[in-house]
Amino acid sequence: MLRRFNRFQHIPPSQAALALGIIGLGQAWSLYIPTVGGAIRPYLVVIGALLLIPVLLKYFLNPKIFLADIRHPLNGSLMAPMSMALLVLCDYVATVFPEPAHYLWLASLSSIY
Repeated sequence: MLRRFNRFQHIPPSQAALALGIIGLGQAWSLYIPTVGGAIRPYLVVIGALLLIPVLLKYFLNPKIFLADIRHPLNGSLMAPMSMALLVLCDYVATVFPEPAHYLWLASLSSIY
């Protein structure tokens, strides 16, 4: 059963930085041009979440890979955008579903420390 999750092993951790950029772009649009940002922000959040979910699954399903990436000089530096993407994602999720966003926010904060 776990064999079908092996494809997540090859997801680069830098994909979380791409998700952070896309989710942050939606937030920037909604702050500076609210009429346009309000229309495109949900779509950018979904795209960012779809980019972030495989990275999270990779580390939840393979904790040994997570520890190896933390120790790696380059991959370890790419762990911070994963937590930041979750925090920015929580900003939007809190407007739609406040209770689940609270738990997601706590999880992303605990992954920083």
